[in-house]
Amino acid sequence: MILEALLLTCIKRLNGERSSSAIFHILKGKRSIQTIQDIHMYRLTEFYSSAKNIRKADFNKEMQKLLRQNLIKKTDVEPKIATYLLTELGNEWLGKNIGSSSIHYFNGLTYANTSLKFYSRLVLLIQTFTNTSLNNYSFLPIVNDPETERWVKKIYSSSVYQPREILNQLYEELKKLFLYFTDEEAHLFIDRLTGFDQYGLSLDQLANKYGKSYLEVQLLITAMTQNMLQVVITNKKRFPFLTFIAADLQTENTLLTNSALITNRLLQKGHDIPAIAQIRKLKYNTIYDHIVEIAIHDRTFPIEKYVNKETQQSIMQAIQQTKSYMLKDIKENINHEVSYFEIRLVLSLIKNTTHSGDKRDK
Repeated sequence: MILEALLLTCIKRLNGERSSSAIFHILKGKRSIQTIQDIHMYRLTEFYSSAKNIRKADFNKEMQKLLRQNLIKKTDVEPKIATYLLTELGNEWLGKNIGSSSIHYFNGLTYANTSLKFYSRLVLLIQTFTNTSLNNYSFLPIVNDPETERWVKKIYSSSVYQPREILNQLYEELKKLFLYFTDEEAHLFIDRLTGFDQYGLSLDQLANKYGKSYLEVQLLITAMTQNMLQVVITNKKRFPFLTFIAADLQTENTLLTNSALITNRLLQKGHDIPAIAQIRKLKYNTIYDHIVEIAIHDRTFPIEKYVNKETQQSIMQAIQQTKSYMLKDIKENINHEVSYFEIRLVLSLIKNTTHSGDKRDK
C-alpha cells in the first residue's frame, strides 16, 4: 500500500505537468536543478530520495500496474512524454488509503542520508552489545560500513556503562518510540534486528512474512527510520541514548551542488554572470542554473537583481492564469521578451508558499 500511495500522491501533486521520469528522479534522489525545483514547487520534499535503490524496470512495472487498475490515466498533452493524472477511482483510492499508508513518515529532504547512518549505528550497536553482554566477541557485523564500525567500536571501548545497562536503556527508549507506529510496523522493524545467536530477517523474508513486496518493505523501513529520527530529535529528553546516537549526524535541508557553491561564492564577492562564466569557463546557461539553484535554497537571495518587480508580477499573474508551473505555459502568457531564466527565478520564490496547485490534494 505504501508504494501505491507514494506514486499516486506524486502523480496527484504533479498534476500532469511533469513526466513519470520526474517522479523516478525524485524517488531516487537525483541531484539536478530540475528535480530539486520540482520537489519544492510541487511540495514533494518529503519523498525526495525515498526509494534510492528502486530500479527503473521496477518503477515502470508499478506504473503499468496503476494503469491496469485504472487508478491513473496517461495524458495526451505531450504524446512522446509519459505524463499521468489520477482517475476518479485513483482519487477515491488515495482518499481512503493515504491515512493508513505510512507515507506521512517520510522526511526525505532533511533525513534521507542521516537516517541511513542512524539506522546502521542502531542495528550494529544492538548486535554488538547483545553479543558482548553474553561474552561472545566473535561475530560477523551485519553492517558493512567502516565508518559505522569505527563509531560503534569507539562507543564500546569508551563506554562507562556495562553492555546490559546500555541494552536496557535502548529497550526502554525503543519501546516508547514504537508507540509512534502501528503494532505491525513495530514488529516488522524488530524482526529486522540482529542479536546474540539470532539474525534479523532479510527483506525477502520480511516481505513473505508480512505479505508485502520487497520494495514495500524497503520503503516502510526507510520511512519509519526517518520518522524515528524526527521524533528523537524533537523529543531529546525522552530519548537520551537515541539522541546520543544521532547527535553528530548532520541533517540535510539543502542540496546545493558543489558547482553551485563555487558560483555562489563568486556572486558574494561581487562578480556578475559574464565574469563568473569567464572565470569558470562555463556557459551562461550553466551559471543561470546555478543561480536558480541558489535562489531555491536561500530565501534572502536578491532575485530583484535579475528580475525587476514588474516582470515578477507579470510572471506571477501568468502562473495564476494558467494554474501551471510549466515553463512553456507561463512563457506563452507573458511578454515574449521575458526569459526562461527569469521565470525559473520567480518560480523559486513561490516554492514554499500556498498556491492554487496546493488545493489539488483537497
